[in-house]
Amino acid sequence: PISLFSEPTGNSFMGIDFSSDNSKLYVSGNSGNSIHQWDLCAGNSSAIIASHYILNLPLPGLNQGLKLAPDGKIYVTSNGGGPSYSNSLHVINSPDNYGAASNLIASGQPLGPNQSGGALPNFFLRHKNTLSNFSYSVSPASGCHALSFNAAPNPTVS
Repeated sequence: PISLFSEPTGNSFMGIDFSSDNSKLYVSGNSGNSIHQWDLCAGNSSAIIASHYILNLPLPGLNQGLKLAPDGKIYVTSNGGGPSYSNSLHVINSPDNYGAASNLIASGQPLGPNQSGGALPNFFLRHKNTLSNFSYSVSPASGCHALSFNAAPNPTVS
């Protein structure tokens, strides 16, 4: 296992998901309007850590839930930043692609009169859940697409 990210004290991650081909890991929530991406097929552990790319949104707000949808896009909830932010979801249109080519669009999916915030279905992470030290490992026999995901056995909830 490798440690991909050290979170500053007091910050916590809210959302985590993989691209449809499992080659990219996306994490959101600890740093406001940023979404973190790693290329899990970059090579050895050092190359994967070095592949860390930050997708920034131009609007204020805390990105929370991430969910890969059947259409192959990752949708992102946000809490804050004004009515246009909370009445839509951000969209990562090409999550299998690295960096800017993943095509993150702020407020790309309107929700009409409804509002977003928190998590998306199948995962419900409360606003202040803390996911401490997570890791993954790659099976060399199967290539970069055989992953196991590990989190601390007792995440801290504040």
